Amino acid sequence: MSILYETVLSKLGSRIHLHFIPQQKKLFYSPAGIICEKLLNLSIGVVYDNKVKSSPFTEKFDNFDFVEQDISLTSVCFKAKDVSSGLYVELKFTSPFYPKDEKLSTAPFFYLEVKINKLVSKNRDNKTLTGEFFIQLDAEPKDKLSLIKNGILLKKSYSCNYKLNTCSGLVDKIEDSDSDIKIDGELVIVGFKKVRKQKVKENSYVINLPFKVDNKKGWSAKFVIAGYSKDVVLETKGGKYKLLYGKFFDNINSVVNYAKNSVKKILTKNNFFESLFLESSLSKTKLNFLSFSFQTYLANTWWGYDSHSEWFSVLEGNCNYHSTVDVEYNIALIYLLLWPELLEKEICQWSKYVKKNVVSHDIGALFEAKSMAYPHDMEVEENCNFILLLYVLWRFTGKDELIKNYYKLVKRLIEFVIKSDTTGNGFPDRGTANTVDDASPAVQFAKEQTYLGVKALSTYHAVYVIAEKMNDIKLKQKCLQMIKKINFTLEKKAWLKDHYIVSLNKKVDNIIDPWSKKVITGVLEGWDAYSIYTSNGLLYLLLTNTEIDINYEKIKTDIYNSYKNTLIEYGCTHTSVDKSNIWISQNLWRDFVAAYLGIDLLDLTDRYWQFELFENTQGRGGCFVDTYGWNHLHYYLRGITSIGLFFALAGIKIDVVKKTIVVSPVRIPVKIPLLTFADWEKMRVPWIEISLVDKKINVEIKNNNLIKNYKVVIE
Repeated sequence: MSILYETVLSKLGSRIHLHFIPQQKKLFYSPAGIICEKLLNLSIGVVYDNKVKSSPFTEKFDNFDFVEQDISLTSVCFKAKDVSSGLYVELKFTSPFYPKDEKLSTAPFFYLEVKINKLVSKNRDNKTLTGEFFIQLDAEPKDKLSLIKNGILLKKSYSCNYKLNTCSGLVDKIEDSDSDIKIDGELVIVGFKKVRKQKVKENSYVINLPFKVDNKKGWSAKFVIAGYSKDVVLETKGGKYKLLYGKFFDNINSVVNYAKNSVKKILTKNNFFESLFLESSLSKTKLNFLSFSFQTYLANTWWGYDSHSEWFSVLEGNCNYHSTVDVEYNIALIYLLLWPELLEKEICQWSKYVKKNVVSHDIGALFEAKSMAYPHDMEVEENCNFILLLYVLWRFTGKDELIKNYYKLVKRLIEFVIKSDTTGNGFPDRGTANTVDDASPAVQFAKEQTYLGVKALSTYHAVYVIAEKMNDIKLKQKCLQMIKKINFTLEKKAWLKDHYIVSLNKKVDNIIDPWSKKVITGVLEGWDAYSIYTSNGLLYLLLTNTEIDINYEKIKTDIYNSYKNTLIEYGCTHTSVDKSNIWISQNLWRDFVAAYLGIDLLDLTDRYWQFELFENTQGRGGCFVDTYGWNHLHYYLRGITSIGLFFALAGIKIDVVKKTIVVSPVRIPVKIPLLTFADWEKMRVPWIEISLVDKKINVEIKNNNLIKNYKVVIE
């Protein structure tokens, strides 16, 4: 039997999802996210030769003996075989997505495509196989289940039981408890063809279709699985929001009609989007990892509207914080490639949650986004993250208004970072708690971290370019002074033989643990360790071909030696001393920086995918899991960081402001779509193919009229 693993299909911002856990024979559904989901007693299968065989996500009937699972960015396909009869059944669930198409991408429905064929071999006769394909839905007594034209309708109230644990900062689900949050939702399963319908028993209905297959001819059918909720799902400082799809669809019937009447157009767009990944030089393992991550990412997105505005945010997985800045810092690669307007929406929202010149870690939790919910600030890190995100968005879109609109805020934020250095060496020593919140004190909140020193240096470079655009000579000089200080400290104090140390502090000097609020003193274990975080702040400047004053040779040496000294089965731990956890997303980020500097670690993705398979078959579960170790960050969005593989493989550097594209591949051959320059309306994307011809590098760009005004440089 093939490995069957947990994953989730969802729609952008719509909270609706199908959550497959086939290894437990379960399927969950929700109109409002993971925390509200309920078991969906859905059985899909066939009746033939007096046997009933069903899908691998139900316990009601016998499952097929042999089932394979395949995924793409927008689909989950179960391929089942009955060897004795020669029957082969495919159940493909598709969640249509297309960049910058709000209606298609948010529409709350899925397609189910069924294909039934006969396995053919030289020893098998041409006997025709006949039977019935069926879909059966069973509901709880308090639910409302009924038959409708060509389908089944379920009406259900979803209680979202949760509490905010102020100690850990996590939003925990509470089973069997009352909750103020109740969301009414409808679910329909409707066939494209006329179906037979019958009531099995009270609150149990089935629809079916006869099938006939032989060696030459198969059978197929399509269904729409749609959901709808008209309730308010999110309250913020600015208003109360319903889900965005309500702008396009008045009710569930209009969703079904759209899905059926526009099926050709929808699937044409969806298949074109998927082809951009399938036809690239990404390996099957990398595609699986990216697809799996994309599915979990979509399940975390929120897109709402009210009478005067829209809201877009992304939950931090099981932590349930809205648009956590340090997390979006890593996943913003998806916006840069596919939908930069979404990042622009987040930047606008973050700007409204700044307090005392510090960007908030998040902008709320779960159903409320009124203020930061995380227990403590990450002052230097989040200020730097905000500025670097604003900078990379500017260079990728060419929108000068971004810089003009937020320049006053940028000045306030960078002034805070400058003042966070009280010793004069350039390294921040105040407000240094950071995103790696399951790590040792040396990594998480030491006063003078090399990680934050390099990230601050990168931010000063970004602000220097921004200040130059704004003709602010005074701020440019401040940034240059800080860059000089940090480089001196990196060279003279932070370098230890073959790597950069974690922290300049060898002892804990009255550090306040942000979790316990207690003052810690004593030896700072791991201050001199190898760390995977040193180069973290460099990626967005490398992506935009921004010149950086830093010793790249030492950075490369640090990356390689840290990789060797922290590697275990599924990736690299935080440091060579701090073995508490692996963060898959931070490993990916390090891999991308390494690729830009000529170090090819990209096949480590094989290890990361094996970890996801382990967790979602016999491990703790939770779709994309970011952490190996005692921590369990699950249903986590950071996996979509993996879309950066497109940048890293070809060493793509983009600067829309200067109209330049630099290509510096870490391996050859490589074939990559330049998604940033896609004309999504006309379904045209430029491709770059790099190969060796007669021992010389050959570069071919297809659809290059889309980038005809750009200077393309091969390094």
